[in-house]
Amino acid sequence: LSLLSKNDMESAMNAETDGVWSRLLAQPLAALMAVISFGFAVTAVVLPLHQLNQDSASATVQVAAQDATRNLGQLPGIPGEAALTPTDSDGLTVTLTATNGTDGQPVPATMRLLSEAGTALWAGSLAVIFGLLTGIIMRIGNAQPFATANSNRMVAIAAAIVVGSVGADTLNWANATVIYNFVGAREPIVVTPYYSLLPLLLAALVLVLASVFSRGQRIEADVEGLV
Repeated sequence: LSLLSKNDMESAMNAETDGVWSRLLAQPLAALMAVISFGFAVTAVVLPLHQLNQDSASATVQVAAQDATRNLGQLPGIPGEAALTPTDSDGLTVTLTATNGTDGQPVPATMRLLSEAGTALWAGSLAVIFGLLTGIIMRIGNAQPFATANSNRMVAIAAAIVVGSVGADTLNWANATVIYNFVGAREPIVVTPYYSLLPLLLAALVLVLASVFSRGQRIEADVEGLV
């Protein structure tokens, strides 16, 4: 009996020590996640407002492969009021910047906003993601890693990743199409939709973790019921 009591006491002391370390580590980490979340939230608001004060709009477009090695300034598809800047070494992807339309009209405010809408949406999604991570870390610090709220937060994180990725790529595609038509660009400059697969795979991984946390919560509840 004394041996069992001694082992129980040691287990309790170890558990208490682990709990203290969890709380000590969780609090600053959660605070860091909250600061990062706030930073992305500010970025999501400031970027579009800043773009409203600009007199131009930009979008990523592509150069047809057979013309990729030509001097960008000599491509026939570039209007006089637009400019191309290479964004990678092979020259297939470039930034199309517009300051005036085909009839000399300035870039409208809605177009200037749209040019940063994709980035702003991603920033907003990241603000949500890091905010949810803050809650998860706080629960872990309180020795409740498998709380139902944590698995729900992970599902929300996966949704935010999908919305941020697909939404931003769609907005960037729409922005490129609008600017392309606004300046009257033509081939070999083309607009090609692009959707990244990596964020979708990451969202799927987060959903798997959410299911693991949900199962952990059920196992924890069953163990408590046995005790």
